Amino acid sequence: MQLFKYSFPIAVVLTLTGPSSASAGWLVSAGISTKGDRYAQIHIQQGDVTLFLVCDQRNLETQDLYFKLFTASMAGLPAQDNDEAVLTLQFQLPGGGTHGEQIPAWYFDGGSGDQAWMGRVQADAAMLDAFGAAGEVSILNPEGTAILRLPASGTAAGAKAIREQCGVGRR
Repeated sequence: MQLFKYSFPIAVVLTLTGPSSASAGWLVSAGISTKGDRYAQIHIQQGDVTLFLVCDQRNLETQDLYFKLFTASMAGLPAQDNDEAVLTLQFQLPGGGTHGEQIPAWYFDGGSGDQAWMGRVQADAAMLDAFGAAGEVSILNPEGTAILRLPASGTAAGAKAIREQCGVGRR
C-alpha cells in the first residue's frame, strides 16, 4: 500500500558554519524563493541525522509542513527504499504534558548521504504553540518508541517564522 508520493518545494540555503550538533538548537531560514513564494525552513542536526520542517505559501491552504528526516536506517526504525511508516513528532511540554502529531512517511534511499523519511505533518495553531513551547522534541517510531530526542532551543523562532512566512497555524 502506498500512502502518498509528492514533490517538496526546494529552497537552497547556503550556511557556512563549523561542525554542527543538536546543542546549537533549531536553525531558521526564511525568505522569498526564486519563484516569488515566501518560505520558512527550520532544521536541527544531531550527529548524522538532520530533521527539516519546511513550508511555503502553498501550505496556507493545506495547513501542514513538509517533514524530512535525513538518516540512514537507524535502531528502532530500520528502512529500505520505499518503506512506509507512520511516525510521530512529539513535543515535551512544560509541566510534563506532551503534544504529538502523526506523520505518514515514506523512505527514500538514494545511496549513502541521500536517505530520508519524508512526509507531511499537520500544523494547526495548537501544534505550533506546542512546538514553540517545547522543552524537547522527539520522533517516535510506529510502535511509539522514541528513536530520536532533540533539544528545543530555537523552536519558538521556528514556529513564528512558519506562521509569518507561510500563514500556517495562525489563530
